[in-house]
Amino acid sequence: MVSLDVDERRLPMLTEGHELAYKQSHLDRLSFTVTPLVIRYLPLVAGFIMNVGRIKDLTIRFHTDRAPFTDFSDTSTLKNQLDALATSLNFGKNKIQSLEIRVSGPVAPSIWESFFRKLKIPQLKEFKASIPGMEYKTLCHVLVMHPEIRVIRLSYDPRVLRPGLLCPTIRANVYFPIQELWCPPQTVSTLLSENQNWDELSAITLAPDYGSVLPAQHQWAQWLEDWNICLRVIGGRSLTRLRLVLGIPACPFPSSAPAVSIGSLHGVEHLILDVRHSPHLMHNVPEYLKAWLSSLTRVQSVTLEGHPELRDTSLAAS
Repeated sequence: MVSLDVDERRLPMLTEGHELAYKQSHLDRLSFTVTPLVIRYLPLVAGFIMNVGRIKDLTIRFHTDRAPFTDFSDTSTLKNQLDALATSLNFGKNKIQSLEIRVSGPVAPSIWESFFRKLKIPQLKEFKASIPGMEYKTLCHVLVMHPEIRVIRLSYDPRVLRPGLLCPTIRANVYFPIQELWCPPQTVSTLLSENQNWDELSAITLAPDYGSVLPAQHQWAQWLEDWNICLRVIGGRSLTRLRLVLGIPACPFPSSAPAVSIGSLHGVEHLILDVRHSPHLMHNVPEYLKAWLSSLTRVQSVTLEGHPELRDTSLAAS
């Protein structure tokens, strides 16, 4: 796998004619950073991608917090350049199979809706997004325009504009051949509750919303309720793998909180507990986590990530 990572200072190099593209003819993976100062190069970068012709893995990082879009003209420029990028990526000898969008800083949700409404990458199999404020209707555009997607990974729970209002495509039980979800528990609960056609789904990773902040001790039970609800929704669904990411840098999991019954997760074969950001859970298994583990009545193995030397199938019975 040949990779190239380009920061915002070198981004214009990808637009200096197409000679560089020929030099990168064996490039498989491209990632680059965009700031407002170099946003005008986006459509030309798309030309570079098409001329390389074999890039399968594309990551675009938007750092708008360094130089934020402060007025209407800036926002309009971003929208126009993103729309041009989407149009460019839809054509040519594009072989992109994995697309990741990371956003640091505020960008109006309507801009992303416009971008993903226009984007249609024929062979896209994996969609990863870390976009604060992205809405469910934007996710719907991604699913509808890319029926070959197998993996969805979201760092933030998408917004619903009004309670009870979700994308009609999801609520209409349209079939999605998704095999893996990596999302906050609120997102998984919503998707699985609103649409019953997830027959291909075999792996779920639950991770805290990246916007999570460490709650006060007396609020932990309420914070964990999203996880309890999601595990109940998963219920007896047959899964080859269930991964629980127990904490992020800004929000480790609690060392104690009351247990809540979530029923049986009898369809899970393999459980992975990621405790990298909550190492205290290695030495003290709180009541809520014991309740989750005891619900896994037919699990075959439990793996602890963050401590790769440990593999303990007895945890399920603790």
